[in-house]
Amino acid sequence: MGTPQEYFEEIIAGFMVQDPAISAGNLFGKPCAKLDGKAFVAFFQDEMVFRLDAGRCQEIIAANTACRLFDPSGKGRPMKEWVQVPLGVLDWEELANAALSLLRARMAV
Repeated sequence: MGTPQEYFEEIIAGFMVQDPAISAGNLFGKPCAKLDGKAFVAFFQDEMVFRLDAGRCQEIIAANTACRLFDPSGKGRPMKEWVQVPLGVLDWEELANAALSLLRARMAV
C-alpha cells in the first residue's frame, strides 16, 4: 500500500481507468478526484476526505473518534458533507465508492 498519499493516488487512478469522466484535480489546493468537474474525494493532512450526505458523516464521526468533518481553512468552519478519515480507520475504497455513487445520484436528479 505504501504511504497514505500513494494509496490515495492508487484509488484515484483506479477511478480514472474505470470512467473517463473522472479526473484528478484540486479542491482548496488539495489533490482530489472529480466527476464532470465536481469533487467527491480529496487528500488532506495525510488523510482522505469523502463527500457524503451530512447524516452519514455524523454516523462516521460518532463511531470513530479519529474521524472529523473536513475543515480546509482550519478556522472552525467544517463542511457538513465532507468527512476526513485517517488511513486504517475505515475502508478508503469503500467510502470513495460511496462518495462517487452519491455524486452520480445527485447529478442524475
